[in-house]
Amino acid sequence: MSQALERVIAEQQQQIDVLEAREKYSIEAWARENERRESLISALFMFLNHPDVPGTQDKVVEAIRAWGYCTICECSPCECEGQYD
Repeated sequence: MSQALERVIAEQQQQIDVLEAREKYSIEAWARENERRESLISALFMFLNHPDVPGTQDKVVEAIRAWGYCTICECSPCECEGQYD
């Protein structure tokens, strides 16, 4: 093979590797997102179905915070910057 052809093949393989790495990162990010969503939904339904069970409200608060929401100002990102903690 000529050097030019080898160079083109190497460049294309590098592009393929970059795209595969992006795809893998994207799939992992979606998996993390789905896990957080399932955790929130599970905590919410547990709280709705069993509001008297100790700790159910705490689980909801933890799940909300995992989504990046502040439980004081109810914003994501936090707009009160923890001044009310």
